[in-house]
Amino acid sequence: MEEFYDSPDVICRHFSNWIDSVKQILASADMNDELNSWNKALNGTIYSDDGSLWVAMSIAKATLIGILNKLETTEIFNMPYLNHEDVLSADRMSSLYVILHCYENSVRCFIEKIFSKELGDNWWEQVANTDMLKKVERVKNKEIKNKWVYPRGGSSPLYCIDWGDLAKLIKKKEELFLPYIGDISFIDNRFAQLEDLRNIVAHHGILPSEDDFQRVFISYRDWCRQIGQYKNL
Repeated sequence: MEEFYDSPDVICRHFSNWIDSVKQILASADMNDELNSWNKALNGTIYSDDGSLWVAMSIAKATLIGILNKLETTEIFNMPYLNHEDVLSADRMSSLYVILHCYENSVRCFIEKIFSKELGDNWWEQVANTDMLKKVERVKNKEIKNKWVYPRGGSSPLYCIDWGDLAKLIKKKEELFLPYIGDISFIDNRFAQLEDLRNIVAHHGILPSEDDFQRVFISYRDWCRQIGQYKNL
């Protein structure tokens, strides 16, 4: 997670001013669609400390990159069977993808660090169940056949299994993780609540409710707050 050298209130003030500046630029240029995308992505976003501020900055960055990319080409708006609102919804969903990508891969790295530290180099053979082993084998075999597709995540088998499997691994050896997560309910509550939303994003669905966006942001913020202090394991 990003480290800030000024206090959160100072950074929040500068960040708020920057958000307003972007709004003014888009409005003055009559870029109403882009302004609408910007407002939808950031309206209701709460940032008050390092964790939530980092999330808000990530959303803003992803949204602005999306706007700039659209300025380079308008072909995406001519997509068959999709209207303008469909494309704008996709642009807004991209901010969630950034958060979930970072969230899920942070969990993977955390799990691997703990297992490597506590169980040694052959940790995977000690913790994986039959279903997980089959998933990894299936992915690896496919990668061997389709060499034109870049491997999912290098050598780690954790990139070949699903979000729900990550929670199973933590719970299987929860005694190794409790010093870091405090209580196994920290994983149960957040991972279970997030899985359905995560799957919608992963399969290019749309979350129309701002509440769902906030659930993802809050879950990620909680993860950063709880685990961030152990990032140098």
